[in-house]
Amino acid sequence: MSVINKSTVDGNLVEALAQSFSEYSDGVQYAVKDAFPEILVTSTTGQFPIYVRENALQIDDIEKAPGSLPKETNIYVETGTWSAKHISLSTVVPDGQNVFGFNAHDAAIKTLWSKIWAWKESKFASQLFGAGVTSTSTSGNLRTDVNVAKNKVYAASGLVPNALIISYPALQKLLNSSDFLEMFPGFGVLTEQQRLLNLPSIFGLQRLIVSTAAYSPDAAPLDVTTVNSILPSDEFAVAVVAENGSDLSAPSAGRTFKVAPSESRPFELTSVYDAIRAATIHTIHMDLDIRLIDGKMAHRITGI
Repeated sequence: MSVINKSTVDGNLVEALAQSFSEYSDGVQYAVKDAFPEILVTSTTGQFPIYVRENALQIDDIEKAPGSLPKETNIYVETGTWSAKHISLSTVVPDGQNVFGFNAHDAAIKTLWSKIWAWKESKFASQLFGAGVTSTSTSGNLRTDVNVAKNKVYAASGLVPNALIISYPALQKLLNSSDFLEMFPGFGVLTEQQRLLNLPSIFGLQRLIVSTAAYSPDAAPLDVTTVNSILPSDEFAVAVVAENGSDLSAPSAGRTFKVAPSESRPFELTSVYDAIRAATIHTIHMDLDIRLIDGKMAHRITGI
């Protein structure tokens, strides 16, 4: 959302304002959107209850004699803490940049959103594909690998993972591996889209979460190809993932705690005109904490 402190923004108020209301992704898929669904909070720090799944799996003796009191069970609620960090990024668009049909304000805001999402994706990747989530090396058999990962999650949490989380390069390895292709009769005539549609179900999963987000080192020359996938290109993960919009009682390996808009700062994007600089300053800012809640609800397959 946006605040424009000028009657016109370089002659393109409407375009700049309209663009500010969408989280532009440039067609890029960011796994963090679905894999660590957002939870809106009202303060930058706070505590939240963690439902301890292991206690729910313990079998109590619930038979009782006439006249006796019911047995009480403790749900063993643990407490987690979120600590949202303030993130912000600005860009300056001087007057007179809109030439030959190019809208400099749209381009600036799109670039800001792309950078914000890439940063969030990198934070998510370090959580899910870090030391907090256990891994096993591939056996060379995809069905075996995924079953091992699913069983690891089940044995640790009592929950069956529902999602496969993967980067685009790793996805291509899976879709075009001889092991995967041989799972389909007549695989030689299957299109990539047909293979893609069947990927989750063939492994007994419900969701496929793909990241196409990429990055290039800051020092890389513009004319040299140095793009890398933000998520690893040699591993993938299976995980328990809650639906977007669900509350914390829905089990999920991770969440994104995001501070909801307030009266003091109701907008994530502000566009302010600076008459001294003869330029518009676009800024995106928010407070959030991208965090792994329970590493037992995910497992990684490495070395694919």
